[in-house]
Amino acid sequence: MDLARLGQLTVEEARHYVERFEPRLSMPDPRIGMDLDPEALSSGSTAHPGALLLAGGRVDMLVTPPGGASSVFVEGDLRVDGCLINDGHLLIAGDLVARDIYTQQYLVVLGEVRVGRYLGVDDGFGTRIVGDLHADDVVGYANHHLSLFGAMRCETYVDDEEHGREAVIDVLARWGVPDAGYVDLAGARAVFSAR
Repeated sequence: MDLARLGQLTVEEARHYVERFEPRLSMPDPRIGMDLDPEALSSGSTAHPGALLLAGGRVDMLVTPPGGASSVFVEGDLRVDGCLINDGHLLIAGDLVARDIYTQQYLVVLGEVRVGRYLGVDDGFGTRIVGDLHADDVVGYANHHLSLFGAMRCETYVDDEEHGREAVIDVLARWGVPDAGYVDLAGARAVFSAR
């Protein structure tokens, strides 16, 4: 199962696409004041400017961005039966349902998110969810900002800034990541991918 490619957007086209959602993107985070940078989201990288536009749909697993893109926009709802690994900028103009989410760049969801395990890593960018977040476990590491405008319903919420590195290691160990004495992100990614 693959998502249909709707096109490759130039930087200018990507900016216009993002502008459609401006009211929801420009809301400052009430908790930490984090603002989303629409320019970074739409311009991609120097090597891969612009964005890949995909139709919403259902896939077994999704790793973004695919070769030749640094930003990916999904038009509509996205269902990932397995793991979503986000290494680029990902904007979903609908709801997101996934078994696992591993993100280390911008993840922007204009609807709600339903996920088993969520791991957000890195402080350069963050996750913005306009709707509710329903999860078994939510883990933030390395100052990963989670901007949530709806309600959070989860069994476990751990953030290294708030709860400490050891709390993150404990949750990762429960997920099957071997305790290496540090936060083993490569191990977490491998466990997510193999499930």
